Amino acid sequence: MFDIGPYVGRTYETMDCWQLLQEVYRNEYNIKLPRLGPERELVGDWVQIRLGYEKPGDMIVFKMGLLRRHVAVVIDPKSGTMLHTESGANCHTERYTDKAWIDRIQKIYRHKARY
Repeated sequence: MFDIGPYVGRTYETMDCWQLLQEVYRNEYNIKLPRLGPERELVGDWVQIRLGYEKPGDMIVFKMGLLRRHVAVVIDPKSGTMLHTESGANCHTERYTDKAWIDRIQKIYRHKARY
C-alpha cells in the first residue's frame, strides 16, 4: 500500500480521475501512463483482474452513464477502499464495494509492469 496523503484533498479543477491515476503511477511505481484516458489506452500494458483478486494500485474502471468512464485506484482491497476524484469533489477515498459504486464497476486492471 502507498501513502495517500499527497493525493487526498487535491482539487478536481487541477486533476481529473485519469490525471490522478497518472500521478499515482508515476510517483509510486515509476510508470508513465499516456495522456489519453482509459477508453483508448488499455491495450497491451494492462491485465484484467477479477473482482476479489485486486491489489493496491490496481485501476478500477467504472461506467458512468452511456459513454462516460471513470477510473479510481485501489487502496485497500480488504476494506474495498479506492482513491479517486470526480467533478465537484476533491481527491478522496471511498469504498468501491458500497452500493453507489459496486454495480458500476466495468473492469479492474493491473499494469503489466506491476504484475
